[in-house]
Amino acid sequence: MRVAKLRPSEHAARGAAEGYQNLRRAYLVGGVLAALLWSADSQGAERPRVGVTLHPYFSWLSTIAGDTVEVVPVLPAGIDPHTYQPRPRELEILGTLDALVLDGHGHDAYIEAMLKAAGTPKLRRIRPARGVPGLSRHRHTHGAEAHAHPDPHAYLSVSGAVQQIHNLARSLGKLYPEHADRYRGEARRYVRRLREVKAEGLRALGELEISGLRMATFHDGYGYLFQELGLDVTAVVQPRHGADPSAREVATTIERLRRQEVFALFVEKDAQGPLLDLVREGAGVRVYELSHVAKGDYSRGKFLDEMGENLASILAAARDYVDAQR
Repeated sequence: MRVAKLRPSEHAARGAAEGYQNLRRAYLVGGVLAALLWSADSQGAERPRVGVTLHPYFSWLSTIAGDTVEVVPVLPAGIDPHTYQPRPRELEILGTLDALVLDGHGHDAYIEAMLKAAGTPKLRRIRPARGVPGLSRHRHTHGAEAHAHPDPHAYLSVSGAVQQIHNLARSLGKLYPEHADRYRGEARRYVRRLREVKAEGLRALGELEISGLRMATFHDGYGYLFQELGLDVTAVVQPRHGADPSAREVATTIERLRRQEVFALFVEKDAQGPLLDLVREGAGVRVYELSHVAKGDYSRGKFLDEMGENLASILAAARDYVDAQR
């Protein structure tokens, strides 16, 4: 069975669009007061306020820029960007920013309409993912014309993250040239640490005989990470984030996992539910967790920590597989 690939949530996008006009009205009513309050609070503050739409950007920017900028998350901690519905508070935040770091490939598709609703459509944008090669993720058709969309999860591989971190440092240095040398230096140090984590993972995997290891993921998004580790994904269970496959698709997927003797199923951190239980029991797979680095508190060390955990989880599956063959 060929499982459909993940695509941005059209339902969430429509829901967000329907709320923008109401949000804009609410923002305009309170906008003047909010701006005055922020101005009073920020007297004497000289650091630029740079917003971020994703957790990895918070980690990267905090590390690279240090105390030269104030890093401001646009979304509250704990919000799932796939199902996000904007609120007036986030529009107020956009009005206080000097620049914004965004993805622009699907994760933060909501942001352009928010910027317009907040009256800041010309806010300076930094796009670290621009120019980074992407894996083809899915196709959709307009009439007779098919379009491929790049998978926006390049940051979940060390190689993809490294390219974006350097892009971020260069863009930031253009905005604030007095700190450009510092940004480049901090980016190099951060990249070195990421590469050390990846090298250790590759070394450990290289010591194991895992040529017969077959793996699947619960939903798409980890292709870049598995690719750079030289590992193949046999199947993807959930065709779209938050959209369960049909009963027939589940049965076909379970049969495929059993027929191809898939050993490990990788799921998003803290994932649970009847569909996961059904696939785990029906296919007889072992379940391991991976992080999308997309939820929870914002912190400087989050990206490096959770990427290390991802590599450790993959290594644990590989070691379990070797033990099971004895």
